[in-house]
Amino acid sequence: MKRTLVMLTVGLLAFSMFPTSAHAIPAFARKYGFNCNMCHAGFTRLNDFGQRYRDHGYQIPGQQGGEKTVFESGPPIALRTSAGFSYYKVDDRSSNGFNLYGLDLLAAGVFHKNVSFLLIYTPRIDEPAGDFSGPGSGNNPSQLGGLEAVNVVFSNLVENALNVRVGRYEPAYHPFSSKRKYTLFTPYEIYTFETPNNSFIFDDNQIGVEATGHFPMGFKYGVGVVNGTGGNPDNNSAKDFYLNAFQTFGKGDGQTAGQRVGLFGYYGWQPVSLAGATPSPVGETNGSDNQPFYRVGADGSFNN
Repeated sequence: MKRTLVMLTVGLLAFSMFPTSAHAIPAFARKYGFNCNMCHAGFTRLNDFGQRYRDHGYQIPGQQGGEKTVFESGPPIALRTSAGFSYYKVDDRSSNGFNLYGLDLLAAGVFHKNVSFLLIYTPRIDEPAGDFSGPGSGNNPSQLGGLEAVNVVFSNLVENALNVRVGRYEPAYHPFSSKRKYTLFTPYEIYTFETPNNSFIFDDNQIGVEATGHFPMGFKYGVGVVNGTGGNPDNNSAKDFYLNAFQTFGKGDGQTAGQRVGLFGYYGWQPVSLAGATPSPVGETNGSDNQPFYRVGADGSFNN
């Protein structure tokens, strides 16, 4: 009995020890009195209601413009971390220990009618370790500090048909959010793939401006202009462009119900050398030998 209890405890701790990069915001659940399953399914994956809530600028569909603002409700702030007990075994060697996996500070809500915001800040952590590889210190912290996301959304500039997001955000060319994995352990490998001599990857949140729209017949689009360098300053004067469009069939939004097919395209410029000039006040360096690149593809979501 004692052995069974120990194994069960270790199993539960091991299950909870793996961090995710999901955008589940406990402040939303507190605001409406919902549990997490209202917007999420399958761990951190958004369900259809959650996707529509995000599409409407963090407003419940049908209540846009009538939502309580952050000044009329509780503080829209949350903390997120993962802790647990890990056990590793390779051949005849094993190790185990308690771990703390990073820390996120999240804030999101409605500023004013159809004006909302999202902020995700990850503070620098030197101790304790952010993962099993050991404590970080000095120039090798276990978690780098930075703004993973900070953006403002202007919804319903044209009712449903035009919404604008400005700041650092996850671009709409993600047919499925890379921050909300479908399984606990497996990332979307296509988002983290990096081609030779090109540092662009789909997984990066980008800095720029994006327009999106969604229509009753199930059609959605997204178009944006970004630096193309993730959270880093731009290193040339060229900007990157992207466009996606998809159609949903049946009841649902293609997340947990309905069928969805779409197309996307990305066109960018990347310097292959730097001229060594002093960075400008906004962080731009004199990138040279700019070469164009593009990404095109199709995607689909099919549910029973």
